Amino acid sequence: MGNIVRQRRVSMGLTQAELAARLGVDVRQIRRYEANTTEPTLQGARRLADLLDVSLDELAGSSVDHSGTWWSAWHGSGSDAQLGELVLIRRGSLFDVSAAPSPSDAQQGGTWRGELRPVDDDALLGWFVRDDAPRHGTLALQASGSLLHGPWLAMDSPAGLSSGIVVLGREAQPTVDHARNLARSLRARSDRP
Repeated sequence: MGNIVRQRRVSMGLTQAELAARLGVDVRQIRRYEANTTEPTLQGARRLADLLDVSLDELAGSSVDHSGTWWSAWHGSGSDAQLGELVLIRRGSLFDVSAAPSPSDAQQGGTWRGELRPVDDDALLGWFVRDDAPRHGTLALQASGSLLHGPWLAMDSPAGLSSGIVVLGREAQPTVDHARNLARSLRARSDRP
């Protein structure tokens, strides 16, 4: 926990004394937290996490950081996987998601953006919206090795609801391959009597 407190405090431009004042504790308490010689009570940890803009899990050091550039493969009903690059940027306990413009986005007139919230080390829940169209939706991602994958559900106006799967990976080809395999698996299940 000490490293997290120190890293967040420094990144926020706070001294130990300033953090202590905001938390309502003596500066020696902050020094103890950062040295890992003592831990706050649950109530103190909640206040500390709020002040540092991290989750309790992150404060305890158990969160995985998914920041960086990813390939995304979106697969909807009746279409092949559409590949694009996106960037996840950690902002406190959330990840801001922004898509790099692609040729298909240029044809359609815009890109998409969103936000993901970790619910544990292996899962993220979030929303997305297209900047150019009345399309918005939700997604739930589960970690599987080096990939994140799961369902998405979108509301398009006037088309209505659409759904599919999305896969995020650090390399393009494995990301597309996994999306295609998941889509085949889902089609095979829906074809059963």
